[in-house]
Amino acid sequence: MRRQPRSFKPRNGANHDLHLVIDEEAIPIKMTRKPAARHFILKMHDHGYIELTLPKIGPIKEAMQFLRKHQPWIADQWRKWLKRAKEQQERNNKREILYRGRVEPITLQTRNGLSCACFAGLHFPIDLQRMSLGRWMAEWLRYQAEIELPQRLAALASRHGFSYRQAKVRNQRTRWGSCSSQRNISLNWRLIQFPKKHADYVMLHELNHLRHLNHSARFWNSLRVICPWMDESENWIRSQAECLRSELDVAIEAGLERFLP
Repeated sequence: MRRQPRSFKPRNGANHDLHLVIDEEAIPIKMTRKPAARHFILKMHDHGYIELTLPKIGPIKEAMQFLRKHQPWIADQWRKWLKRAKEQQERNNKREILYRGRVEPITLQTRNGLSCACFAGLHFPIDLQRMSLGRWMAEWLRYQAEIELPQRLAALASRHGFSYRQAKVRNQRTRWGSCSSQRNISLNWRLIQFPKKHADYVMLHELNHLRHLNHSARFWNSLRVICPWMDESENWIRSQAECLRSELDVAIEAGLERFLP
């Protein structure tokens, strides 16, 4: 049986940064006060820490009690994050990336003194003196997303009778998509990495907000009609997609230079 978390230790002497010790491993806990928050909220961040949001007047003592009450959830989320981080590191070490739901290898070749990247059956000349391989991959994927995602959104809208004002592909950090009251739809360029059916789910989700600008029962019921696989997509996004926001960021920061031949 797994041993329960033993104790809290302050981090750097600050009472709002803590380490939750589990089996001699310290889990970083960040406390943040938000005036709009009405309750204590826990969230596992994809950068490797648990955030505890406190209401404006929430006492620290009650926050600590809330953490202790939810120790099993924290331990479970931490194990899942460690697993995702390990898989991500293994993928980076193998010079692989997720593209359209498939793990695709990236290889480099030199032809006539020029570097060429081979990826998903395609070959592209790149100048590694001007741009790292990690930055190049991010730029190329975003370029592809700006072409493909609006076209797919338009096709889904036409099929299901939706009409929107305009669509944009953005570098969103916390959302996979959004729909404004002005009927504008924004899509995260990282959807190009999703399996097609799960990317379609995100787009249908945002299109459905054109009729229901909320998450009411009517919204979910009508979404299920046009997207019967929505539960499968929700589960995939929860279990797999959190690391996608940080995966390319890590690659860009590292530059992937360590993978050069």
